[in-house]
Amino acid sequence: MIFLGAQGAAFVRAKFVPTRYFCWAPFDQHTYYLISVTYRGRELGEEEILARYHIPARGHNSRSYAEILHLVHQYERTYGTGEGYTPSVRYMVNGHPERVWTFQSTP
Repeated sequence: MIFLGAQGAAFVRAKFVPTRYFCWAPFDQHTYYLISVTYRGRELGEEEILARYHIPARGHNSRSYAEILHLVHQYERTYGTGEGYTPSVRYMVNGHPERVWTFQSTP
């Protein structure tokens, strides 16, 4: 009963937060995204972006837009710290207007 109660609470919580990693909430967001990265004034190619983040530079995610943003953010805050790359992600969720997220490094 405790396990099912915890899953029920996680399901309800998932309806109100962008991340849905640890619950059985339905995948009700369809996100189309495009990752672009600049480094010293040069745009990285799709193969370079795939090698850097281990996800395609453009694609579809049926979980949550936050999953893509977290992957890029986590890489830049750990492995990519201080390298000077500037990633941004253009994404559209469920046909709503497009949004742009840009990684802001902190000194």
